Amino acid sequence: MARQKRALKLPLPDGSFDCWAYMACNETVLAIMSRVNPDTLVDSTTSLLLVRAQLWHYALEKLHYIGGLCGLMPGNKAIEQNTSLIHTLINGISPVPFEVSSKEMVEDQGRKLRDILISKDSFKQAYLMLGEMVIGAFKHAGRRRMAFRVGTKMAKFHRSVGERKSALLLHIFSHWLLSAIRKKSYEQRLGAKSN
Repeated sequence: MARQKRALKLPLPDGSFDCWAYMACNETVLAIMSRVNPDTLVDSTTSLLLVRAQLWHYALEKLHYIGGLCGLMPGNKAIEQNTSLIHTLINGISPVPFEVSSKEMVEDQGRKLRDILISKDSFKQAYLMLGEMVIGAFKHAGRRRMAFRVGTKMAKFHRSVGERKSALLLHIFSHWLLSAIRKKSYEQRLGAKSN
């Protein structure tokens, strides 16, 4: 979609494509998870776990960009341009939920994103919740390095909003993940040498 947007040279407001990407990632994860047997997710070798983690990670990156653009990130001051952009983005998000099957509807990602963009507090809560989901998804998929990287970013975010205790816990968790990665790598090298 990004290539088509560039090829067509569509005049879109800043952040509109990122809003679309954020909503598309979340809708895709919801649609996949609604069609998957929960027992298949218990097996950490399934590629669905990695796909879910990668989609949520991309959504987190897009939410980070939107937050910086709209002045919702910690330390950013609200200025008139930010308020105008937030209103433009909110007005451009259509409230149309999509059908997963004939019986059920998935939660409206447009409404959810509009609620996130309304205030710094709602943005912070959504960002922290999505960050924790990304860390857990990567860890569950066996991608501890990515969980470590996201955990480090989330610890910085916690520090920037003044939550030092949460930042410290995430920092400790990230270092625990890193030591587990090093230990596993060391054990694999020892196993390869002994064979």
